[in-house]
Parts: sequence; C-alpha cells; structure tokens
Amino acid sequence: MKIIVESPPAITLTDANREIPVDFGTEYTMSGSWNDLDSNLVDLYYAVDSNTPVKFASNVSNSTNKGEDINYQYSIPADQLSIGMHQVSVYAVDDTGRKSNIEVVNVNVTGKLSFMSVTENVSFENMQIPNKPTYSKRNDDWDILVKDTRGSGSSWRLTATLMEEFSDSQGHFLRDALKFVNEDGIETTMALGAETNVYEMITQDEQNVSINWESDKGILLKIDPFVYIGDYTGKINWNLIDAP
Repeated sequence: MKIIVESPPAITLTDANREIPVDFGTEYTMSGSWNDLDSNLVDLYYAVDSNTPVKFASNVSNSTNKGEDINYQYSIPADQLSIGMHQVSVYAVDDTGRKSNIEVVNVNVTGKLSFMSVTENVSFENMQIPNKPTYSKRNDDWDILVKDTRGSGSSWRLTATLMEEFSDSQGHFLRDALKFVNEDGIETTMALGAETNVYEMITQDEQNVSINWESDKGILLKIDPFVYIGDYTGKINWNLIDAP
C-alpha cells in the first residue's frame, strides 16, 4: 500500500513579530511569501484582531517547481484600522483544505496633528492713514486648515510668531503693529520673536478644522496716524502645538 502524505503550505510575513506604526487614515501594506510542496492552488487570508478572516487572494497558482517561494503583497484598507494596537495575522489554505502556519504583526495606529494647507502669502486690507489708531482687517486670502486624527477629545493650539517686522522698501517700519484680539476683545501685541497663542481647539468628530476668526477678532494690523504711506510686508511663522 502506498501512503501519500500531503504537506500544508508555509507562509512568511515580512513584518512578523514586530510592532509597526501606522498613521490613522492610512492603509497598512503587508508582504511576504508562501510555498507549497504539493498543492496546485492556495487561498491567502488575513485577520485583524478577532474579526472574521478576509480572503485577499483566491486560487493563487503554485509554482511549476513546487516548493519555490511565491511573493504576495496586499494593503489592508484604512477603514479597518481604528486608532490603537491591532494584531494582524496572515495564513494560507491549499486546495486540499490544509492550513499553513500563522504569521502575526502588531500594527500600532496613531493619529497625528498636521497642517493640511497654509496660504504662503496672506494680506490685510489697504487703508488710508487714519487720524486715530485703527485696525486693518484681514483680506479673504487667509487659508489655514488643520487636520487632527488623534481622536475626539484631543487638544491642540495654533501659535503665530512675528519673525520680521512689517516694513516698506523705504526702510519705514510698523513697529508693534501686529495684534491679536481674543474673543473677549482683549488685544495682545505680537512682539517680534514672541510666540502668541491665536487658536485653541478640542477635537470633536470633525477632523479638518479651518482657522477662522470674526472679522474684528484674531490677527489684525493696527495702523497709527503717524506712519508713512507704503506697501508693508512682514513674516509670520505658524506652529501647531499638540497640547492644551
């Protein structure tokens, strides 16, 4: 009597037994190889934590020279990876129903705080020299968009730093002209080189936040009666702080 012993497939996972960081909202791409000494076809599966396994490759042909390694690669969709640590396992099943070894990787999904867009050049309204200190309001070209994927309840704030005083081509300056006016109408001078908190937020369900102030609040330019007529430019540096 002839006895045939069928062998199960074997699989490897490049990131096996490691912890891999992944940004929330980003897919995780796993890769590796499998081999089988006698079967013609295999199915490849992955599972996230204790969820139902997903067949990500079906009826994959074995090599003509059975036993040779065959590479695989697949990206797990971002919507299957919530914030936190996840155990991702991968295995193969051959056409006789035999299951391979299971390889496991820990995927650590974390959110992040970042600028989505910041307008390079922003401006204030043109105005005549006033007879008393007067605010020049922001034009409509202020576009600052922040993305926070750290989850509801996360705190952050935006700071602005005046890096270069406002000046014109003739060497005239608007010193101490950049102001921040808070929700209560309290004015703060944005001194050269001094970081000023200009926006604070606790993240809710909405992850994308457009930085907006009321027209008479936020960052404004205060023009005194004694300034020279001219086109003035300065430099503001923006910084996101991952903290209350």
